[in-house]
Amino acid sequence: MSAADLDVEMKEAAKASSLAHAKALIGLGVSLNTVAELRRHHWGWGVTHAFDAGDGLYYPGEGPLHLVLPVHENGELIDLCAFRSADPTTWLLRTGLGWALGLEHGLERLTWGDPVSLHVSPLDWLRAGADGLCVLDWDAPELRYLSEIPSIACANAELASCLEAALSQPSRLPQIRVMELANAA
Repeated sequence: MSAADLDVEMKEAAKASSLAHAKALIGLGVSLNTVAELRRHHWGWGVTHAFDAGDGLYYPGEGPLHLVLPVHENGELIDLCAFRSADPTTWLLRTGLGWALGLEHGLERLTWGDPVSLHVSPLDWLRAGADGLCVLDWDAPELRYLSEIPSIACANAELASCLEAALSQPSRLPQIRVMELANAA
């Protein structure tokens, strides 16, 4: 699926949202300013009917209504995240390429200054004004990039344990060969 296809799906989801959906988000603890500000940037939220396709992915068009957030990294739309407000700690991705919310401008901006807030769910991230990060895929190899951040403030002890466990996993190394030996044979 191309970035253009994702953009079309996100725009459709944004257009499908209504004032009632915005009011529902505000009722869930998301500030009016966040709801409005996200809408001004990259079609920042929408709604779609989503069907669980398995492996943490979804297909739009069938199933219950989900809130949809774009997942950007370094200014590029790479995925969409869909979740239901009744179960905000369970979400689905459209492509599986997105590993965290809050990376619109990359990790570089997070490697200096105040501690980076890490949120449990996309809804918690929204409640925090879309500030900080929310890990969407704890198995993503990119998760290692979080070790470059000097200070991370986790929302709770369970999240801190998950982060510590994920960052403590050994890195997979590629098979390394010496070219001189390979050419000598």
